[in-house]
Amino acid sequence: MNKNNNKNKRNYILSFFIVFFLVLLSISFSAQLAQSAVSIELNHVATYDTPGSAKGVFVVDDKAYIADQHSDLQIVDVSDKSNPTFLGSGYFTSSTRFGIEVLGDYCFISGWNNKLPIFDVSEPATPVLVEDDYYLPISDACDFVIRNDIIYIADWIHCFYIFDISNPSSPTALGSYGTFQANDIDIRGNYAYLATSAGIVILDISDVNSPSFVDIYNTASRVDGVTIVDDYLYVAGGSQGLMVFNITDSTNPELLDSIDTPGFAVRVEVRSNHAFVCDGTGGLRIIDVNDPFNLTLSDALIEYNQSSNIFFLDDYAYLTNSDYGLEIFKVKESTKKSNYFAISGIFVILMAVIIKRKRTR
Repeated sequence: MNKNNNKNKRNYILSFFIVFFLVLLSISFSAQLAQSAVSIELNHVATYDTPGSAKGVFVVDDKAYIADQHSDLQIVDVSDKSNPTFLGSGYFTSSTRFGIEVLGDYCFISGWNNKLPIFDVSEPATPVLVEDDYYLPISDACDFVIRNDIIYIADWIHCFYIFDISNPSSPTALGSYGTFQANDIDIRGNYAYLATSAGIVILDISDVNSPSFVDIYNTASRVDGVTIVDDYLYVAGGSQGLMVFNITDSTNPELLDSIDTPGFAVRVEVRSNHAFVCDGTGGLRIIDVNDPFNLTLSDALIEYNQSSNIFFLDDYAYLTNSDYGLEIFKVKESTKKSNYFAISGIFVILMAVIIKRKRTR
């Protein structure tokens, strides 16, 4: 009798630990599946038509700063997302490109014809140039990134410039590199990745006074936009669509997959394992990049057929749609957890049946 009791106890204890282990395993597995099963939707909230052609946007403190081709800087109050309203504008003798960013009280805009104006936007209703007719001495800025008071500029004529902007009223020229025609730029560690007319150019920027060429990944035609997330480089490849590279080895990009788009991919941003490709006449393409070896189209908002740039902040997306101005979307993300966590229940039920059978023997 005692032997049977001891045997039953051992069976119960063993069964308990098996069930406990399987539940933990299934929860972990379910969580991983749920993470990869994020779905994302953009629900349109409002349109704000700008005077010219909206190309770039940066949002901070409920204000949208828009690089508006032929109408320069436009500032819009977006505290009420359903009713954006005009705040102010700033003008300079040029035309804007894609790049725009606000750093403290200053707004930087990329422009054609040797211009990259800096506006004081401490009073958004009346932005003013930091210094009358003052512009960074560059050639044809298309876009830029700012890191630790340093601005790195992708230039269509000269390729690449670096300036110290710790004092925005008096930027200091650092290094430059000129060979390719550059459209966009992103930074990872000591390397700058430029989208150029010849492909992806990698520069070593560890010495900001003397950037040096590392390598080029030649593509079939020009590429227009680059965005880095973790160890991946996402490239808006113009007529080539979206390309995804592994850059674990920073100096040797490895192409994982690409997906063609019907228009001309000019910019790309990534959120929640989805790439948002501004594809011009192809609209805004939403591509699932959870598996970088197998890119799949998740959605296509073809009605925004002049899309040129997109910016995410909190639960909203701001899309510049060229002649149609600024489009505002509510971002809805959902995770399919319920189906996966059912796996845990299946394990528990299965083990309960096994235990019951043992008890009846």
